[in-house]
Amino acid sequence: MSMLFEKANSADISRLKELWLDSFSENPEAVDLFLYRNINNMRIYCARVDNKIVAALYLLDCFLNQKKAHYLCAASTETEFRRRGIMTGLIKYALDTAKKEGDCYSLLFPADQSEKLYDFYGKLGYLPNCTAKTVSLSRKELITNKVPINEMPDFEALQKQYFDSDFLLWSNRFVDFVIEYYKIYNIKAVLSQSAFALIEESKDTSNVFYCIYKDFESLKALLLKNTVSSHFVLTVSSNNTLFSDIPNQKYGMIKTLDEKEKTPNDVYIGINLN
Repeated sequence: MSMLFEKANSADISRLKELWLDSFSENPEAVDLFLYRNINNMRIYCARVDNKIVAALYLLDCFLNQKKAHYLCAASTETEFRRRGIMTGLIKYALDTAKKEGDCYSLLFPADQSEKLYDFYGKLGYLPNCTAKTVSLSRKELITNKVPINEMPDFEALQKQYFDSDFLLWSNRFVDFVIEYYKIYNIKAVLSQSAFALIEESKDTSNVFYCIYKDFESLKALLLKNTVSSHFVLTVSSNNTLFSDIPNQKYGMIKTLDEKEKTPNDVYIGINLN
């Protein structure tokens, strides 16, 4: 058996999609959107056995504290090749290569917050130093002022207003992709010039699993305007001062690739793709 770790390219997309759909319960349209829309701002690494791709992972480009970083996602291995250490070897190869290319940090979000995956990535040097808060609010608690709705914001600028440090800075291009990606799964993006949120509605509850805003009144206006829910569950960064009494919870992992850089104690990944 001949094993090779290397970067994949656009010529491999058909096989990468096949492997992805065999590994995850994903909508094929969403996989196509991910592969084609992000091809120029991500690196794809694969393991080949006898020239066939049997494992793959994706490093999406982003920034953390003005340093080059990436978000590792969709790590997948063909069923018959699992539990052979192939993914462990592929991750090590991808991180070694990314380090040579100037990446300072690698971040990821274990699928379904699985403790088994936290343990797996922990053995590869990742630390659970990424957190968030989950906040529950009733509709009655969202008393708001009027704010213009549905005006496209500058996502990069809004992130910098909302966060101070230790957060993944996603590009405007990536957020445009995310809006289309989640729409396939009936998750809607609502936005104004001063707020942005991704919302999954079910029955009387809106799960706001990502939001940024210039001020909380702007977010309130956005939620009340675009939902009929009587209850809201917000995932927010751990440094959110409005909810300082809410405990932090694990929300991803980070590994520092540059020995000169200290690993931040509390990073917010924000938008995540398992």
